Amino acid sequence: MPLHLVHVVPQDLYPVVEDRSLEIRGNEVLHAAVALAHEEEPDLTVTATLVAGSRVPSILNEIGPRDVVVLSSRGPNELSRIWTGSTTIGVAARAGCPVLVLPSRYDADRPPTGRVTAGLQRPDASEALLEVAFAEASRVGASLLLLHAWRLPSGYDDIITGRTEGDAWAAHMTAKLRDAVAGLRERHPEVPVETRAVHGQPARVLVDAAVGSDRLVIGKPAHGGFVHHLGGTARGVLREATCPVLVVPAHVAEAGTGTDADVSAGASA
Repeated sequence: MPLHLVHVVPQDLYPVVEDRSLEIRGNEVLHAAVALAHEEEPDLTVTATLVAGSRVPSILNEIGPRDVVVLSSRGPNELSRIWTGSTTIGVAARAGCPVLVLPSRYDADRPPTGRVTAGLQRPDASEALLEVAFAEASRVGASLLLLHAWRLPSGYDDIITGRTEGDAWAAHMTAKLRDAVAGLRERHPEVPVETRAVHGQPARVLVDAAVGSDRLVIGKPAHGGFVHHLGGTARGVLREATCPVLVVPAHVAEAGTGTDADVSAGASA
C-alpha cells in the first residue's frame, strides 16, 4: 500500500510573505515527512506533493475513490486544534473515500488492544460501514463491537426513559444489528462480534464505548442533499474521541481496505 503525502501552504500572502519562502518551507516539511516515513517503513513507496491554496479543496484534489485519507487533529494549543479541526471536518465531510482521523491525544506507540468499535444509526442501511468495520477487525485480528445509540429530543425522551418502551426499543435495535451482520459473521468467522443498543446521547455513548479501541468506525451520508455533510454525532465524535476514527461514506464498500489502495496523508502549514 503506497503512501502519498500532501502538504498545503497558504496562497496569496505576498507581499507579507514571499511565495518562494513558503515553497522552501513547505518542501522542508515534506522532505522531513518522507524521511520519517522511510525510517519507520524502509520498503514503503512514498510520494509527496506540495500545493499552494486552500486546505480542504487542495487535499480533496489529491485523493481518489479507492484511497484512504489520514489526517490528524493534533495541535500544540487550542487555537491550532480549532484550525486543524476545521480542515479535518471539511475533508471528512466531502471526501468520497474513507478518512482516518488521528486524535490530538493519540499515542502511535501504544500497543494495539485488539478491539474495533463501530457506531450505526440504521443497521439495515449501513452495508458499507459494516463491510469496512469487519475488514478492519479481521485485518488487525481484533474483536468488533457494533453499537447503536439513541435518544429522543428533549421533552420526549423523558416520556419513555425508564419505561418498558425503552427496553423494547433496545431489544428491537439489538435484533436488527444481529440481522444486519448475519452474512458478514459467516464470511468473517475469525472476528468475535458483540452487538449493543444503548440509550444515551449518541456522540457521548460512542466516544465512551470506544475508549481503548484501536479504531472507531462511523458513517456519513453520501447521497441526496447531505452529500457533503457531517451530522452532529460525527462532528462530536471527531472532536472528542481518544482513538483513531474512520469515517466511511455510505457508498464505499471495500475501498481502502485492500492492498491496492493508496494512503494519502494530508498536512498543512
